[in-house]
Amino acid sequence: MKYKIDPDVLHGVAKQAVGLPLDDGKLITRTIELLAAEYPDLIDPSPGRWVGSKAGGVLGKVRFLYFSPREYVVIFGSP
Repeated sequence: MKYKIDPDVLHGVAKQAVGLPLDDGKLITRTIELLAAEYPDLIDPSPGRWVGSKAGGVLGKVRFLYFSPREYVVIFGSP
């Protein structure tokens, strides 16, 4: 079974974004930009909608960057 999102590419994006400031939004913005550059047909870099979520008793917000029946990429944040 072949997936569209390569774990090695995802790891490379994470390594490029780690250490960026979170308080001004650069970490999330840059991560999305890097993913959109790698997967322009799958990831839309325009501002997206954040959806409230409660997972395992933790309240947070998620932004779905890509999803299919077999895989997904989301950003999860909590206050």
